[in-house]
Amino acid sequence: MAEVKVHPYPSAEWGWDVRLWEWTGPVENAEWIPSGDWLDHECPKSPPLFTLVACACAGVMPLGLMAGYALRTSGMGGLSLLMAMVAPFAGWFAIRFARRRRERWELLLILAALALVVETVPALMAVVAVVNAYIRHWL
Repeated sequence: MAEVKVHPYPSAEWGWDVRLWEWTGPVENAEWIPSGDWLDHECPKSPPLFTLVACACAGVMPLGLMAGYALRTSGMGGLSLLMAMVAPFAGWFAIRFARRRRERWELLLILAALALVVETVPALMAVVAVVNAYIRHWL
C-alpha cells in the first residue's frame, strides 16, 4: 500500500493524503480493460431483468387505474386498483435490485425511475385514503 498526496488541480497547494493499492507483481500477462473500470472485467453487467420489471411496474399503475374504473361494478375493480397502488413501490424494489446487479440499459432504468417518481405520490395518497377509510369504518 502506498500513501500519496492528491491535489484537486495542478497548481493547488492543498490536497488529501490517500492510500492506494500498488501492484508489485509481474505485469507481462496483464489484461487491458478498455473501459478502465475493473468491475466491468470482474463483475460484468447483468441482463436487464429487474430493469424490465421496474418498467412493467411503471406501466401497471395507469393500466390498473383504467381497469379499476372499467371494472368498478365487479369484484375485479378493487383488485385492479390495489395492484395500481402497490405497483410503484414494487418498482422501487426492482430498481434497487437492478442497481445492485449492475444491469445493462441504464437509460431505461433512469426512465423507469422518473415514471415511478411521478406515480409514487398519487399511489401514496391512495394508500393513505384507503387506510383512512378503513380506520373511519372501524371506529
